[in-house]
Amino acid sequence: MRSTAVLKYIHDFLHDPEWVAAVALTIQAVILIVQSLILRRHAETMEKHTEIAGTQAEIAKLIGQALDQQGKILTEQNKIMGEQFKFQRRVDARVERGNLFNLVVEARAELEALVLKLSKLQQSNLTQEDSLELTGRFDTIVRSGTACHKAVIMAIHLSATEKKYFSTFCDDIGALNQTDNRAEDFHNAAVLRDKYKDLPFSLMLGQLGQAASE
Repeated sequence: MRSTAVLKYIHDFLHDPEWVAAVALTIQAVILIVQSLILRRHAETMEKHTEIAGTQAEIAKLIGQALDQQGKILTEQNKIMGEQFKFQRRVDARVERGNLFNLVVEARAELEALVLKLSKLQQSNLTQEDSLELTGRFDTIVRSGTACHKAVIMAIHLSATEKKYFSTFCDDIGALNQTDNRAEDFHNAAVLRDKYKDLPFSLMLGQLGQAASE
């Protein structure tokens, strides 16, 4: 009987409208608290996302500035490299022309010395020493012509007209052969000397023209 009364009390208590309303309100309160916590967490997450987005935007801005700076640096480097290339080209041209000038002047001087030597010699009083000296001078001129011709072929800063002119000179110098006739040797050497009497001056004019164009 007692247990039946307890059960009946519990049954009546649970079915009491006020109790049911209280339970419902409690559940709603719990739901609201949970929703509030969720919304708060969501708000915090959104705030962090906003901060992250702001940081990323700042980083992107800094990266853009760095890339722009790098672009300016590369532009300046290209300008510097271009100027260095032009300067090196001018230096190479001057060195090339200087080497050719030396070879041409040397060959021209040797030719002049040969003409002078031949003009002093007579066939009747030619000694063995004189003969050896002449042979040596002819050989030296031929070697000078070969060295000069090689320099002209390898030159990259000469104009087509200059190359043709100096190449012809080198070929003529290299083709000056000694004969058994001193008069003929003198004639051939003198003609060649007169043909290129303005050669050093022509080369210097070329150097001045090259310097002016730079």
